[in-house]
Amino acid sequence: MLYWLASYPRSGNTWCRILLTPLLQPEATRGESFSRPSGVPMADHRHFVDECLDCATADLTDSENALLRRQVLQFVAQEAGRPLPVKTHAPFGILKDGQPWVPINASAGVVLIVRNPLDVAVSLAFFLGLEMDAAIDWMTDPASGFGPQGGPTFHETVGCWSHHAQSWLQQQALPVHVVRYEDLHAAPQSTLERLCRFMRLSVTADDIARSIDAAQFERLQTQEAQEGFFLRQRADSAFFRDGRVGQWQKALTLTQRKQLLSQHGVMMQRLGYNDANLL
Repeated sequence: MLYWLASYPRSGNTWCRILLTPLLQPEATRGESFSRPSGVPMADHRHFVDECLDCATADLTDSENALLRRQVLQFVAQEAGRPLPVKTHAPFGILKDGQPWVPINASAGVVLIVRNPLDVAVSLAFFLGLEMDAAIDWMTDPASGFGPQGGPTFHETVGCWSHHAQSWLQQQALPVHVVRYEDLHAAPQSTLERLCRFMRLSVTADDIARSIDAAQFERLQTQEAQEGFFLRQRADSAFFRDGRVGQWQKALTLTQRKQLLSQHGVMMQRLGYNDANLL
């Protein structure tokens, strides 16, 4: 069965996948887990569907690819023989046939990875090469997304930060387990243990501790500097750029903080981000 690792961009999805890979595939080396977390397919990457179908999907429309991808994911779930997490940045939604783009009958749950949107704005600005105000606007634009037609990824609309989280939280078809980026930083062992229980993974506390040690942010930065990283968007900005909690305190003006709180305050409160501490 599939477990969806759903997140808004720059919220810790890749780090979470790197942490999970050796738990799903004990034979994987740290280098393999880093360079391409093979234990966790990426639903937005075209090569994943192309490899499963042994054909090219670049000439198909977004609607055709969405329907085809759902069928591929159903097949992959049947063949996996184990809990299989799948990464996505897309919100939960309905396709033209009236059914969710997520194959519900092949899915067991959703891991919603969230991060303080003030830090998301800072990380997005560097990742996409945007001015900070433009990154903040990007996070409220319903048309924001990635992937040109025919590129290495399917076009994926991520939309507004608040609406993205709401889409997964309000759907009733699948249980949702929320993982906050900040909790994964502050208490990685207990946070990952709860995640593994939700996914029904048979792992020990020692297994989790070794995975956490192998995925320390400083190690990932060193490996990226030596080997590069396949998800890096720009040559002049590292994928694992900083990773600290609270970057917004130095990077955002008071006006920018107030704007983000005005736009996303309701969802922030729901996810445990206290407005009073963010001004």
